[in-house]
Amino acid sequence: MIVSHSYESSTERTFTVTLQVTDQQSFRASATDDVLVEAPSDDAEGPSVKFVWPFHYDAEGDDAANLNDEYFTLRTTGEEGIDLSGWSVENDRGDTFVLPEGIRLAAGRDVTIYSGSGVNSSTHLYLHATAPVWDAGDLATLRNADGQIVDYYLLVSC
Repeated sequence: MIVSHSYESSTERTFTVTLQVTDQQSFRASATDDVLVEAPSDDAEGPSVKFVWPFHYDAEGDDAANLNDEYFTLRTTGEEGIDLSGWSVENDRGDTFVLPEGIRLAAGRDVTIYSGSGVNSSTHLYLHATAPVWDAGDLATLRNADGQIVDYYLLVSC
């Protein structure tokens, strides 16, 4: 089951989020985390970039041996393209990956970002990580080149 919930606030605010899962045998598990929602900036109506569902954080087989099956996609919103030079994505453990210079994403277009290695193009980027980057329960954070948070994605396994 896939569950999504949006949090909005006119001021910066922390929400406590709890996920509770019950299986067919009535066994339960839950996880709780705090999510910081920042107030919208003055240019909130302009173009932006968002994580696209699904975030593929569990590679087929051995994650460490299949890093290019660990990936996520970003999409522009609005009617203008965005220069992603210097943007970054980070996980809960503080691993931060900065997108390379010269990456421009056209309006309404996607770029898929793989944890492993490869040759960057306008539609595919590679983090060149040496170990798996994402785990269930991570909060992926996307920041622009000024360090402002643009989007979040909570990695949940059900």
